[in-house]
Amino acid sequence: MLDLTLGGGISDTLSQAVELSRALLQAEYAAVAIWDGAGEPVEFATAGVSAEARSALGAPPTGHGLLGEVARAGRTLRLPSGAAHPAATPLPPGHPPVTNFLGVPIPHLGDWRGAFYLTGRRVGSEFTEQDEEMGAVIAAHVAAVIQLHRLVLHEREDQRSLISMLVEISDAHEHATEEHSQRVSAYARRIAAELGAPDLDLETVDDGALLHDVGKLGVPDSILKKPGSLTADERVIMMAHSQIGAEIVAGARLLSPLAPVIRQHHERWDGGGYPDRLRGAAIPLAARVVAVADTLDAMTTDRPYRAARPLSEALEELRRCSGTHFDPGVVKAALKAFRPGGEDPLPMAVAPRSPSPWPNSTARCRRQPGGCTRGWDRSSAP
Repeated sequence: MLDLTLGGGISDTLSQAVELSRALLQAEYAAVAIWDGAGEPVEFATAGVSAEARSALGAPPTGHGLLGEVARAGRTLRLPSGAAHPAATPLPPGHPPVTNFLGVPIPHLGDWRGAFYLTGRRVGSEFTEQDEEMGAVIAAHVAAVIQLHRLVLHEREDQRSLISMLVEISDAHEHATEEHSQRVSAYARRIAAELGAPDLDLETVDDGALLHDVGKLGVPDSILKKPGSLTADERVIMMAHSQIGAEIVAGARLLSPLAPVIRQHHERWDGGGYPDRLRGAAIPLAARVVAVADTLDAMTTDRPYRAARPLSEALEELRRCSGTHFDPGVVKAALKAFRPGGEDPLPMAVAPRSPSPWPNSTARCRRQPGGCTRGWDRSSAP
């Protein structure tokens, strides 16, 4: 009857409800409203009026007018044509004339209240008990969908709070890359938007990017902040951060879907990455997007072991590494999203501190098979 897939929001649910109730109960006009615990309108939808009139209408505070009274009392109200009611108020501009009236409360909303009403019965002269029953069925469906939406919303708020806390702790642990996670998230969103893949969940990309380095909480400061090259043993410890991060979020129900992104954002397109040596499309698409965004920020910001480089050099490096380290489709999207001369080029990136050529800026840089110059991030796959 109503869309229970949560594909839209509460507003979409109410729009469906008024159109459905108006059609099934043969009314000229229908309206539905939801109020919060303080009695203020949350959502309001109508059917049977022009777009201009709809914009002029609004839900009264709960308890005011016939619709508000139905929500406050929690009881169905059915009035025949010409009947008066104490709660009736003057009609706002654009409201169709009220001939007869059927108001139905939306139950089980917790501290919220809700109701819908219909007027102008087109078949027969009045609303009937059968119409009340049909209205109650519609209201029950609306209540179920709204409660699901509220549950998802509250979980999302809890999830955002948990992510923010972990990002703050992670940034405090690694001052050299402070705000790195926020930049990677911003870049990943732009790349994902340019990519436009229908199976790519943007919230997963955003959240995975924010937490991609949370596993560095398990890496000693002596390694994170070391200004020179890492030893082979230190590099093994550094590379463990993707597994550590995945384990951290896997233990939190709200964050567990992000574990594959965090674990596999250092995999390589050609299978030479870590920790699982995945290849090509076996790497989650969100992880492939985060890998490119992470590298882009690493190249364009200062690190203890090398200076930042200009955007043009960073983009050229991504192009050279396309098909070896990175998904060619994701690189193509990044080159379009951050093309030189385009609008808003890398607004969060730090300006380079040294004019030295890219390959000579650090001893870590070296030529890789496939023409890829490396050294942008010490945690990257070799």
